[in-house]
Amino acid sequence: MYRKRKGNQNNLILFIISFALFLSVISVNMFYKRNLNFSERILKDSEVFLTKIIYAPFKYAKDQVKLFETKKALIKENNNLKRKSDKIEYNEARIDELENEVKKLKEQLKLNSTLGEKEVLNATVIGRKLDGFYQTINIDKGKKNGVIEGMAVINSEGLIGTVNKIGNYSSTIDLLTSDTFDKISVRIKVNDYYVYGLLSGYNSKKNVFILEGIADNSNIPENSVVTTTGMGKTFPSGLLVGKVKKVTTDNFDLAKIVEVTPAANFKNLDYVSVVKRDENYDS
Repeated sequence: MYRKRKGNQNNLILFIISFALFLSVISVNMFYKRNLNFSERILKDSEVFLTKIIYAPFKYAKDQVKLFETKKALIKENNNLKRKSDKIEYNEARIDELENEVKKLKEQLKLNSTLGEKEVLNATVIGRKLDGFYQTINIDKGKKNGVIEGMAVINSEGLIGTVNKIGNYSSTIDLLTSDTFDKISVRIKVNDYYVYGLLSGYNSKKNVFILEGIADNSNIPENSVVTTTGMGKTFPSGLLVGKVKKVTTDNFDLAKIVEVTPAANFKNLDYVSVVKRDENYDS
């Protein structure tokens, strides 16, 4: 049995040596550039075909890994670009907001400089109810800042209302567009004199104030300026209310009814000034 096993080993060694010599012959023949015979061509083509079959899965896997890494890098870059884009949009919106605030503050300061004879207290609107949008606003100044009930409140465009409720550091302002706003004395500039009347209410559909009690028969042109008279204890004189839009007469043709376009935009109130009345100021 030992001899039989040794014989098999010898046969295996002989086969390996023979196969190696066979490959060596083929390699030498291929190294020297000569025309291959039919058997050699079949062998070479088979070798190339088998190599492609064996290598194809590895190449596919390699390509898929490379594609995955490329997609992963592109997704990461896209997310970075999106974050940068969002940040740019946020900064642009913030810049627009700050520029708008600066513009409004400049307008408010410019207005204050024209009211040299009146003492004003600048304030910021801190609250406004949606269900009472044209009724009241809240500001960040109160009793501790010198605000007193009844003081007039303006913005850079004109008169907007009067102080109603007061806290230590905040106040509620009744707007001229409020349903409960009291009548105020106003005057219309006509040529070299004034026509006097009462601002009695606000028409929200037409966006106009209604002026009544004008008995003067003078012709009142459109765009005539309407200001406060300073009569009474509430408003100083000369605060801009608006401009005349339309003039009609009452049912008895005895008095004029004047529609006035508000000077202030009541939809957009951010910064206001509380006007302190000078009791010694002659209206």
